[in-house]
Amino acid sequence: HGVKFFKSFLYMNYTSPKRYNKLVLAPSSKLITIAEKYGWKEKNIIKLCLPKWDKYKNKYTKKIRKKFIFIFFTWREINANQTKNANEIVSLSNLYIINILLLLNNKKLNDELIKNNITLLFGLHENLYFLKDYINTKYKFIKVIKNEMISNALMKSSLIVTDFSSVIFDFIYQKKPAIIYIPDYNDPKIKDLYSENYYNLIKSLGNGTIYFENKFYNVNDVVDKIISYINNGFKLEKKIKKFYNSFGFKCQNNNIQLFIEYLKNLK
Repeated sequence: HGVKFFKSFLYMNYTSPKRYNKLVLAPSSKLITIAEKYGWKEKNIIKLCLPKWDKYKNKYTKKIRKKFIFIFFTWREINANQTKNANEIVSLSNLYIINILLLLNNKKLNDELIKNNITLLFGLHENLYFLKDYINTKYKFIKVIKNEMISNALMKSSLIVTDFSSVIFDFIYQKKPAIIYIPDYNDPKIKDLYSENYYNLIKSLGNGTIYFENKFYNVNDVVDKIISYINNGFKLEKKIKKFYNSFGFKCQNNNIQLFIEYLKNLK
């Protein structure tokens, strides 16, 4: 992804300096500090923004008149001692599934979508795509999209609701509102259900160890926040702008070409 802010534990295994010589990371002092905490030296970090971010500078994205809201939840790493059967995962992840459905089928929210002619795009992580059979999208202003449509949704949507997916940084970079919603934060089975890393991540978001603005645990609070953004034309509050700026992304154009040039000069 190029951005590992929430699941920083990945630096300990999947992207460890013990496995790789170089790390491509978005140029942000906040993100680089996290990488260094897990053993990466700055001289081995290639500071480069995601190539897909080049598209966000394309002027046509600003001409979209139809408004969209994007909802995308990351998958849950089920405890190794638990089953991997789809039907049983739905049962085990009770609050996770129920609260996502409560959000999608919220009448107050859907009334606002209809009133303002806004389409809600609901994307499913590839590891959760089996859930499409359990989602009752009875409201015509909700559309379930496949993985290949997510990139387009990131560009054209005015707001995202997610938990701890890295796609939230696509919205931070574009200076568009992002809401964090942890639907299973209060699940009494959470410690037994998920891996230790995911349990710690969810709890760290809850207790503020991982700080983030616009963070909610109750579906009604999320709905109210979405509606407030609809009513204000999806404008960022001052404190949210300040929070976004704290990441200090320093991005250039043609990032893929910059990476190619870097590879050419490797010795």
